[in-house]
Amino acid sequence: MKDLLLSNGFQPSYEKGFANGIAENGISVELISSDRTLAKELDHRIQINNLRGSQDPFSSTYAKAVNLILYADSRIRCCTSNWPIHSPNGALSVVGLCAVELMQSVLVIGKARQYWKRLEAHI
Repeated sequence: MKDLLLSNGFQPSYEKGFANGIAENGISVELISSDRTLAKELDHRIQINNLRGSQDPFSSTYAKAVNLILYADSRIRCCTSNWPIHSPNGALSVVGLCAVELMQSVLVIGKARQYWKRLEAHI
C-alpha cells in the first residue's frame, strides 16, 4: 500500500502523528510538507517532499502570494500525476484543513490556465 499524504503545512505536530501512524502500519508514505514539518521526528521510512516551503509571517505580501501560487500549482501537479493515486493499492490522505484549500487551488489554477490560454490566443 502507498499513501500520498497532503498536509496543510501549519499543524506540524498533527502532521507528524498522522504520518508516523500510517508508516508504523507498514504503509509507504510520501508527505507533502513545509519548512515547519518536524522532519527529524518522522519515521525514517517516510519520504518528505517539501512543496510548501517557507511560511514566514514576516515575508512581504508579494512573496507570500508568489509562494502560495507556486505551492498550489505544485500541489495540484503532484496530486494529479503522483503514483499512489494511479495505483490500485494507492491512497491520498489529507491532513488538517487541506481539503478546502485543495479545492480552492484547483479552481484558482484552473481559471488561471484558462485566462492564460485566452491571452496566448491573442498574442
